[in-house]
Amino acid sequence: MAVAEFSSVISLSPQEVFQFLFLDGAWERGLPPEFNAERLEDGPFREGTVIRWRIGWKGFQYNWSVIVDAIRAPEYVEVRQQLGIFNSWALSQTLEDHGAGSTLLKDRVEYQMPLGLLGRLADDLIVRRETMRLLESRHEKIRELAERRKNGA
Repeated sequence: MAVAEFSSVISLSPQEVFQFLFLDGAWERGLPPEFNAERLEDGPFREGTVIRWRIGWKGFQYNWSVIVDAIRAPEYVEVRQQLGIFNSWALSQTLEDHGAGSTLLKDRVEYQMPLGLLGRLADDLIVRRETMRLLESRHEKIRELAERRKNGA
């Protein structure tokens, strides 16, 4: 099982970050610009909800769906892949009060590559680096959007 983790401080309270990320109907907000995500299906944000997308990334097109496994608002959300390109994939997001109206957002992705040795080689050469880049880019985009929201833009 491979693990990728990234944390950053967002200049909104945990309640505001939770609302911003999960309740405003904009799951795609945190995706980097090179992702082309078309939401195919979703439902209310609660445990058991399945969200489906059609993802375009670096010339690849695939269907992706996750199920919401756990919610402890506004501190914690856990989703896992139901259908996708990995043998298994899970994202845990933790939102901790960081003082002065800010939040420490922690993302932890655990995944298992398909294709045995070939998949492990792809992980070593490409996937782990791209996963970290994706998490970093996601946090940067969330921080930018949060700043705009805080400044009324």
